[in-house]
Amino acid sequence: MPMRSLGFRGIVLLFVNNDVIGKTLCATTPASGRFAAVETRLEGEYTAGIYICAVYAFRTFASNLPTPTPSHPPLPTLNSSLTDLTPIPPQSSDLALSETL
Repeated sequence: MPMRSLGFRGIVLLFVNNDVIGKTLCATTPASGRFAAVETRLEGEYTAGIYICAVYAFRTFASNLPTPTPSHPPLPTLNSSLTDLTPIPPQSSDLALSETL
């Protein structure tokens, strides 16, 4: 089978075809950088929305909890000296608990 050449017209038509296809694809597909930016923005808005819902739910739940009343004096902080540590006297509720065990 003899080799056949495309000729000048065939080569020009190939370049025109590639040019038309390239311009069509560029016009119909979004830029990947813009796509990544839009995706990141949407993901950030979604995450922020979930965070806001979680904070609202926690505040609503925490506001309905009773405030605890401490049964013992507060523990010393790190800034207090170790010399003012005094033993905590046992309370009646502690004794009753230890007797039942």
